[in-house]
Amino acid sequence: MPAYELFLIIKNLPRPELVQSIKRGAELILKNDGIIRSFENLGHKSLPYRIKSSEGYHTEGNYMLIKFDLPRDQINSVTSEIRKDGDFLRSGVSFLRELDETYDAECRCLESGKFVKFPFNFEKPMAVWDKKKIFKNYGLRL
Repeated sequence: MPAYELFLIIKNLPRPELVQSIKRGAELILKNDGIIRSFENLGHKSLPYRIKSSEGYHTEGNYMLIKFDLPRDQINSVTSEIRKDGDFLRSGVSFLRELDETYDAECRCLESGKFVKFPFNFEKPMAVWDKKKIFKNYGLRL
């Protein structure tokens, strides 16, 4: 089963109701044959902009991160059920790709040991770049 990460913004609720909404989100994953790896509470924060829901506008929310495994055919049903829930203001699911020891990255460093952001050398000027050769209609007036 592939691994996923669920990001939730839950509206500002008292602690018992917040626990119940987190349980509802976890039960959705478990009901669809998922395995929950971890929960991470990112805390109560003010939102970057106000978010509208059925009860009105919200300026504060609780951020939550859930890592889980789920079959590929069940991910759409989980995300649609989370969007229907009124306590979740925003949600997002992303695919987790775990790096193992067999991962071989391309080294982008010069001989002197400095890392290079772009493999292209910007110090040397390009050969001839003539706009008239590249753009056939350059300079024509209509």
